[in-house]
Parts: sequence; structure tokens; C-alpha cells
Amino acid sequence: MKNAQDELQAMLDAGQDLPFRVEKYILQTIWPPEEGKKLETVATVRAWIGENLQHTAGSGVGPVHALDIALKRAVAAFFPKIEEIVLTGYAVKAENTGSNAPVLCTAKFRCGKNSWTSVAEHTNQDHAAWMAVLDGYMYGIMSAEEAHK
Repeated sequence: MKNAQDELQAMLDAGQDLPFRVEKYILQTIWPPEEGKKLETVATVRAWIGENLQHTAGSGVGPVHALDIALKRAVAAFFPKIEEIVLTGYAVKAENTGSNAPVLCTAKFRCGKNSWTSVAEHTNQDHAAWMAVLDGYMYGIMSAEEAHK
């Protein structure tokens, strides 16, 4: 299975540009949940695609789900291939003990017959998740564009 970070670096080294740039993201978990509803997380993503600023939000059952939805919404109009990319798995592994220990987040993706993983490490679990999700989608878009050249 391909590693998104290794593949992205090779593409950048070959002169490819990133398809978009994320200015910021915000995560909020709504607690307590409304009566009869599940816990909800909302992600807001501000992304630049060329000169176009996209500011979108997504709501999910947790941070990874919300980030997945918000990021896809932000770039889908410019990169429709992102709708075919599926985040198929996600795992978190604590490297040490303690509340400030680094965590390793692994996200698995699929698009058609192709699959890849994206791995990120950070002391903030949400940020590690964000980096893994972002790199996974970035690779998926760039590899699809490369295939159509």
C-alpha cells in the first residue's frame, strides 16, 4: 500500500504544486448533545484554491468524520475527483503514556482500485488526525491529476 507522504514528497520534488492550501481549520464538539441526539463535532475549513477562498463546514460523529466532510466540501467544486476518494479506516496509537504524549494517526484511503495510507504524528490528536486526512486527500487529488496528463 502506498504511503501518501512519501508519494507527495516525490511529486513535489518533481515540480508539481499542491492543488490547494488550507488557511485554517476549527473543530468544535457540541456538549451536551441535544436531547435524543448523538454527540456532534463540527469542523470549519478555510481553503484557497488558486485565488478562490472556500469557507465550509461539516458536521460528524467525531473530529475525523467532521474534517472529512468539511474538507471535501471545500474543494469538491474545483477537484470533483475528491468525491470518489473514500476514507476507509482510521486508527490512533499512543507512542507513550500521559495526556501530552505524541499520538500516531493512520488514515486509509481508496479510490477505485488504488489504496494508500497517510500517517501523521503530533501531541494533539485532533491535529494529527487533520494532517493525516489532509495529506491523504492531497495525494489522492494529485495522483488523479497526474494520471490524466
